[in-house]
Amino acid sequence: MDEFFTWLYGRSARNKHIRDMAQRTLKLLKSQQSVEHMELCKSLGIGLDQYKKPKRTFYSVMNPMVKVRLIQKKRLYNKGNNKSYKTHYMITPSKFSGYMSRVIEEIHSNIK
Repeated sequence: MDEFFTWLYGRSARNKHIRDMAQRTLKLLKSQQSVEHMELCKSLGIGLDQYKKPKRTFYSVMNPMVKVRLIQKKRLYNKGNNKSYKTHYMITPSKFSGYMSRVIEEIHSNIK
């Protein structure tokens, strides 16, 4: 798994804490079906008062995994109020597998 996270986040020592957070995110999502945004922030240790840009830190962890479709985010709307919702994150290994298959096939077709 370390190679996968290095592929997603790079080798830089400055990104080590991001890679560590990504590994903890994956373990948490693997143990639970769905995790709410604020709960995920707390479990990663991203406090809204701790970092200068906490949202940026959170999305620096999440966006690469969302891009390769390993994690999916879903809005769950409150009953009776369609303007209020909570964002939940869940792990989607089948979508990730499909994404990676397409990428590998595209690489093979461009090499030939």
